[in-house]
Amino acid sequence: MARLILGLCLSLWLAGAQAGEWSLQTLMAQLAEVKQSRVDFDEERRISLLGVPLRSSGELLYIAPDYLKKIVHKGGQGSYEIDGERLRIEEDQGGEREVTLDAQPALQAFVASFRATLAGDLATLQRYYRVTFDGEAKAWVLTLVPRDKAMARVIREVEIRGKGIHLQQVTTLEQGGDSTVLTIRGDSAP
Repeated sequence: MARLILGLCLSLWLAGAQAGEWSLQTLMAQLAEVKQSRVDFDEERRISLLGVPLRSSGELLYIAPDYLKKIVHKGGQGSYEIDGERLRIEEDQGGEREVTLDAQPALQAFVASFRATLAGDLATLQRYYRVTFDGEAKAWVLTLVPRDKAMARVIREVEIRGKGIHLQQVTTLEQGGDSTVLTIRGDSAP
């Protein structure tokens, strides 16, 4: 009888250990293995001064470790391309601007929330954010609260939801009550 109870306890402990294997470190290690992804997105931006949300859709392209491009097809045309420390914005009227992220620390921290997550770069996330993680492989939430004071005056938190290595939703909550919800359609990895 003692062996049966000991065996049952050991089985339950092993099952619990296996279920608990999914962690922030596991997620980051698996995301670091993804070298490229292309997905479609829908975005809803709520601005407190407007009565209706602004909606757009398009596609996102990520190439490890630091290339990210957002191409808007509906709800405005244009693209945002981040390559290393350079952000290039192509506007729907044909205009183009370029910004160096090094010169914009708050923007650099905001960009890090996406790029460092996609790259599985926990050290960079922790440099810019207080990071909390909850969930398991089938449903997880990564919450990022800015450390940088300039960014914290604008962004309250960024919440990233996913399943396995697939990001499903990125919600950005601003201090003034505005918010943006980016919903990713399809898998965020090839």
